[in-house]
Amino acid sequence: MLSALALAASIWFTPSADAGVTVSVSFPAVFDPWTPYYAPNYRDGYVWVAGYYGPRGVWHPGHWRPEYVRSGYDWVPGYWVGSVYYDGYWRPLSRSGYVWYAPTYVGGVWFDGYWYSHHHHTRHYEHRAVSHGYSHHAAAHRAEDRREAREDARERREDRHEAREDARERQEDARERHEDARERHEDARERAEDGRERSSSHQAADTTRKSEARSESGRKADVSVGSASTRKAEVASAAGSSRKADVKSTSGSTRKVAEASVSRKSASGEGRKASAVKSSSASREASAVKSSGSSREKASREKSGKPSRK
Repeated sequence: MLSALALAASIWFTPSADAGVTVSVSFPAVFDPWTPYYAPNYRDGYVWVAGYYGPRGVWHPGHWRPEYVRSGYDWVPGYWVGSVYYDGYWRPLSRSGYVWYAPTYVGGVWFDGYWYSHHHHTRHYEHRAVSHGYSHHAAAHRAEDRREAREDARERREDRHEAREDARERQEDARERHEDARERHEDARERAEDGRERSSSHQAADTTRKSEARSESGRKADVSVGSASTRKAEVASAAGSSRKADVKSTSGSTRKVAEASVSRKSASGEGRKASAVKSSSASREASAVKSSGSSREKASREKSGKPSRK
């Protein structure tokens, strides 16, 4: 009876939380943390987070998580080595230039989380797991290195794939820009064609309107010219008739005046002729008398011997 009680006490014994390590000694398949049936005792200030099955169907044991929350930090879960539990730790939510890779179990071996810089290809551990004195840790480290190498190769493949995708997208963008430019050129050409067609139609319409206007103005001009010619002919005929009448009356009166003037001129001519004849006869007579007087005086002086006066 006493041995049964001692065995029960050893099964449910849990060290203080200040030690940071919870050790559970249990029967297989019932109190083993590596089985889904494990149920730990109460731990002050912590909450038990149940385990889960991994992507390959392997059970990952649960862990303790603090009840409080620390601002700016995140809790990294603890891990199991056999039946020995190692508490987790707080890590910052971010680290400049680094990416956080969460810890995990691989083949029953715990791989601690770390910060990784893709630019410098370096890693930084917030908390390196202590050496547990088991020979499997060297293999675990080698497995971790292999996992990191696989991660690096996968990242390089992803980078190459992204580079190919970027190149393909740039080609697609260039092709789309070329298509857009070609469409804009086609649109501009169509707009130019439309503009030329509209201009041609406008010019044809203007030409038609101008020809119609010229025809209409020609008809109006012909009508006005005909009416003006008719009016001119009428005016000219009326004026000719009046001028003929005036000329007849004027010519009659003119002939009468001319006849009177001719008669007056003939009368005055005859008078002037008679006067001229009279005056010329008188002049000849006076000259004859004077010359005869001078001849007699000269003859007398010659006789008397006196010189003649000049």
